[in-house]
Amino acid sequence: QHLKKDGYLLLSGFFEYDLDEIFERTEPNGLEYLGRKNKNNWISPVFRKK
Repeated sequence: QHLKKDGYLLLSGFFEYDLDEIFERTEPNGLEYLGRKNKNNWISPVFRKK
């Protein structure tokens, strides 16, 4: 609700296996997945509000 259209959401501190659950929560809220950064076993997915 607080993220404006075309705003970015950057998450960190997640594992690869968390992505499915993250997608389940972001897609219904109009967030488009743009990609991710990986470091060791951690990921940082990036989304944009449609």
